[in-house]
Parts: sequence; structure tokens; C-alpha cells
Amino acid sequence: MPSTKATIISRQIHTAWNEILKISNRIIHLAKHYGFLTISEIPEPDIHNLLRALDEHSDFFDDLIESPALGDLDHTDVRMVLCAREQIRRMQNVTLALNESDQLGFEQAIIVLGQQAPY
Repeated sequence: MPSTKATIISRQIHTAWNEILKISNRIIHLAKHYGFLTISEIPEPDIHNLLRALDEHSDFFDDLIESPALGDLDHTDVRMVLCAREQIRRMQNVTLALNESDQLGFEQAIIVLGQQAPY
């Protein structure tokens, strides 16, 4: 039976994962609907706010990956942590492309973002 701490961390992982998927799906939807040239001009929540919302989740998963608590989690939770961190990295690539006005990089980052396997 997992420890109380592991159970709490597991719940946090699942909550954060669900938020990451919501943000990811919203970014994909906005990219398809608005395209590269107008995506930065959309009303709230704009893509930059969505991407900034990832910072808290990114810090949580980075800290968890470096924590001894990771060893207390079951395989499913560890896999979810790694998948979440990868999806955050993919969304950070979207940000990078937008900040560099790199349309091709943006379009490629959106394609890769959409390739997240269902969990």
C-alpha cells in the first residue's frame, strides 16, 4: 500500500497532468483555428497566458523528477510524470517559435504537440 505522502503526490500528479492536457489541447485548437499569423492577437486566454501557466507545472515536475519521492511512486505515476514533462517541453517549443517569429518551427511544434499519446 502506498504511503500517505505518495498518495498525495499521486493526486497532485494527476491534477497537474489534466491541466497540462487541457492547455495542450487548447493550444492545438487555437493554432488550427487562428494559424501562426494571428494566434498572438486572440482574446483571453491568449496563447502567451496559456503557455505562462505551464511554469508552475514545469517547476512541480522538475522538482519531482529530482526528488527521492519519485522512487516512492508506482510505475503509472512515474510514467505520467515523464509524459507530462515531455508535453511541457513540447509546449515550450511552441513558445520559442512564437518568440522567434519562426512560422515553420511553430507549425512543426504544433504537429509534435498533437502527437502526445492518450494516457
